[in-house]
Amino acid sequence: MDVYDEVDRRETDAVWLATQNHSTLVTETTVVPFLPVNPEYSSTRNQGRQKLARFNAHEFATLVIDILSDAKRRQQGNSVIAPKDNVELVLKSISNQHSTDSQDNDQPDYDSVASDEETDLENVPPNSNREKSLDLSDGTFTVQEFLEVKNALTASEAKIQQLMKVNSNLSDELRIMQKKGSKVEKQTSVPESDYDNTLHDVELEETSSSRKGRQRSMPWHGEGSIPEMDDPDVDASSTLPSTEDVIRKTEQITKNIQELLRAAQENKHDSYIPCSERIHIAVTEMAALFPKKPKSDMVRTSLRLLTSSAYRLQTECKKTLPLETSPSTDIQLVTQQVIQCAYDIAKAAKQLVTITTKENTN
Repeated sequence: MDVYDEVDRRETDAVWLATQNHSTLVTETTVVPFLPVNPEYSSTRNQGRQKLARFNAHEFATLVIDILSDAKRRQQGNSVIAPKDNVELVLKSISNQHSTDSQDNDQPDYDSVASDEETDLENVPPNSNREKSLDLSDGTFTVQEFLEVKNALTASEAKIQQLMKVNSNLSDELRIMQKKGSKVEKQTSVPESDYDNTLHDVELEETSSSRKGRQRSMPWHGEGSIPEMDDPDVDASSTLPSTEDVIRKTEQITKNIQELLRAAQENKHDSYIPCSERIHIAVTEMAALFPKKPKSDMVRTSLRLLTSSAYRLQTECKKTLPLETSPSTDIQLVTQQVIQCAYDIAKAAKQLVTITTKENTN
């Protein structure tokens, strides 16, 4: 940039002298011997800029040609050494076109140097810069692959933002339903039923605890399956857990899903498995609140979606393990599947809260 300013100064001086009437006296105030001081630059740089004026035509032209040759070498990526004979030819052409009576005749050197640069740029194919920008290290990365990865990343980020918004809305709805459920229970409760409700809550808590311990020890039989009781004689039950218990477990599931989505957004793939395990435990505890054979088809469908999605979530998260990951494994696709499973779990939990609130209100 400093050399360019010096070239511009010399060219300006040449134009100025060419337009002056030489019959009149040109005072010293019309001649700028060097670049002016720039207050934005340091004193060392200003001194270096002003010392460029001390170069004569031969020295300054040699400096400019060396700079352009080095720029050409850096651009083309190969060694381009300007022979000394080329410099002499440029200087000879300059001396033939302009007189060398004084140092003020050094200014036209820039025209020849600039034309040399333009000639070099014309020799470069128009697509070379574009191809070089795409030739990253090994040269195997194409524009199409870059656009595909970029589009996939954009879609994943949009999906994450959507799920975060769904979780936020779900949390708000849970709080509203919790307030409505508490209000309805206070309005419909009578002194005679308090004792019965207390006994029912105690029995339900004990049943849930035993059911929870048994379900944790039972293996998953496959995708879409719900662990059933060993006793086939158990009849279908219409008893549903309290709204507060369902909301409390749903909030725990929602919190764990938010941690998983945050890990996906930050590309922390090693956090997938711990998050999926916490979600699996929360889902198991929530499923244990309901009867093993619910009478309502909607409850059975929601529970099946809840548990199967938790199972699929664990399966997808295990694909991020070093032993499970193969060269052909697409981590981006795995992340999308994990996000979809989390979305299905949140959807099923929301359905169970809605059903429980509606049934308990009636």
